[in-house]
Amino acid sequence: MLDVVFGEVEKDPALARVYLATSLTDKDVAKMRYQAESYDRSVLASILKASVPRLRDPAAAALVIERAVQGTAIDCVVGSKTVSPKAAKAAVHSMIVGWLFVERDAE
Repeated sequence: MLDVVFGEVEKDPALARVYLATSLTDKDVAKMRYQAESYDRSVLASILKASVPRLRDPAAAALVIERAVQGTAIDCVVGSKTVSPKAAKAAVHSMIVGWLFVERDAE
């Protein structure tokens, strides 16, 4: 998931920037973004439900993961660029794996 999201932003940073900005001001683009993100989260929630049965709310976990990955990718590629995409992906990966598979309680 990290590679896919970062790859999409890295493929065309200018398009990612315009899409994000337009989705905040144009209701049709906002609706399109909402639908795409909702679908992606539902798929991720299904995967989490099947692979991490101790999660009490896979939909909430999917939202948190999706926002962390998406926000980090945007910041690293078109935003402040304070860290490299490679370092950011490693940090997000470590955070997600630790939260989902290492800790005792993943709420």
